[in-house]
Amino acid sequence: MGRSTSSMLLKIGSRASTLAKIQSYSVGEKLKETFPELEIEYIFQESKGDKDLVTPLWKLSGQSIFTKDLQDALLAGKIDAIVHSWKDLELNDRDLTKVFSVLSRADERDVLLFKKDHRNQPPSKLKVLTSSPRREYNLTLFIRNFFPSSLANQALEFESVRGNIQTRFKKFIESDASAILIAKAALDRILSADIFLTQIHEIKETQEFLKSKLLECFFMVIPLSQNPCAPAQGALCVEMRANDLHSQNYIHAIVDKNSEANALKERAILKNYGGGCHQKIGVSVIKRDYGEITYLRGITDEGQILNQISFTRTYPLKFKKSEVWPSESNKLKKNRLLLNVEIPALFDLYVTKSFSLPRSAEHTLNDRIVWCSGVKTWSELAARDIWVHGTSDGLGEAEEMNLSHLVPRKLNFLKLTHDDSQDQFLATLKTYHLELQEKSEGIENHEQIQAAYWSSGSEFFYLINHYPHWKNLIHFCGPGTTYSKIKQYLGESATVYICPSYKYWEENYLEN
Repeated sequence: MGRSTSSMLLKIGSRASTLAKIQSYSVGEKLKETFPELEIEYIFQESKGDKDLVTPLWKLSGQSIFTKDLQDALLAGKIDAIVHSWKDLELNDRDLTKVFSVLSRADERDVLLFKKDHRNQPPSKLKVLTSSPRREYNLTLFIRNFFPSSLANQALEFESVRGNIQTRFKKFIESDASAILIAKAALDRILSADIFLTQIHEIKETQEFLKSKLLECFFMVIPLSQNPCAPAQGALCVEMRANDLHSQNYIHAIVDKNSEANALKERAILKNYGGGCHQKIGVSVIKRDYGEITYLRGITDEGQILNQISFTRTYPLKFKKSEVWPSESNKLKKNRLLLNVEIPALFDLYVTKSFSLPRSAEHTLNDRIVWCSGVKTWSELAARDIWVHGTSDGLGEAEEMNLSHLVPRKLNFLKLTHDDSQDQFLATLKTYHLELQEKSEGIENHEQIQAAYWSSGSEFFYLINHYPHWKNLIHFCGPGTTYSKIKQYLGESATVYICPSYKYWEENYLEN
């Protein structure tokens, strides 16, 4: 079917929720920037999924409840393009329409919001609102390991909740539920949509409502390593008639290739397991300068438990356990001595190791954001009954936190670390002295060591000083400051391989 409109008019359709309108206007404004002569007409309509707020999403899997009405209008020529949250699209291939990724992908993580009064006086049972089996499965594991200890062992109950963001949030606040899971991209888009106040009259009211209710909650940004997202979460796409090449020419100009590549990979991975909203599987593909990481976590319909991290830059190397450091028989003893320092007020805290946060400072945390370098540090702080807001997930301090819409003030982070540490990203406060020590007989097989995984620059410099020939080892480490320090010391020609985690290194480079 040909175009129903003149060559300078593009009719964009989407769902009628505030978020869907914001997404459509975001696409339209980008098109207008690129093609000033283009006129855009917006057509909003409720979908079957918007009208049915009772049936759990997984029971409606395969029915295209958020897209079919709009797709019928597209094929009938009533509209020229549909702006979708790409995660809402079914995984099946299309014959009559084509899908294009547009604009850069927003934050793909989920955010958990927890009522402050339930933190102070925990109920006997924690009720969590979510309509996603994926979130329910992964969050059950997450709560046990990463919630503050006073909450982590409470009985859990999950309850389905449907509707747009403000509807779900209102149900949450008015119910006896303790927590709700929301796609962070949705919150971010609504809370940053001031430029569309004149076009979407309800934005201001929605923003004020959300901001006021967020003040009643603690938040956790759930790391992708523990709770990978729904495929293409945070990404927008435009669906068009396959034969409407004229309209497609406009959309081609705002396609985001990186977002498209990651989203397509995520969708393909889930499709291998059957796909659908009923799946208890999350998958996230993230690209960094040093490579591409894929997180896959959940449980299949057949009961297969998935907990995998894959990395594009895996090298064809395998070592015997006797050829690597560290090993069970060769580890450094670490003595840590707290220094007599006070953590100044008005700083948020980036915690590198749990020991770097003195117990004497725990009573000052209520007004601070607490962020961790990795999930191990998070779980150790949680065992001390500390609320942690998020983590760099072991990928280094350069990882963006993206908290500006969740925290109604300027963030000012102070990195807590040991007295021999230097940092290129954050201001530091040295809270402890670190002393490393070998066994009395040293590393007995140090001449046979061929490769090492370095968890910190301190370990690297200590052992290189004791065993200078180790400069010639094959070095592995995470992508953060440890990598920068090793490369700076050894030179750019040195062999230093990045791994997304120590576990990944063990699984991929050590012989069984």
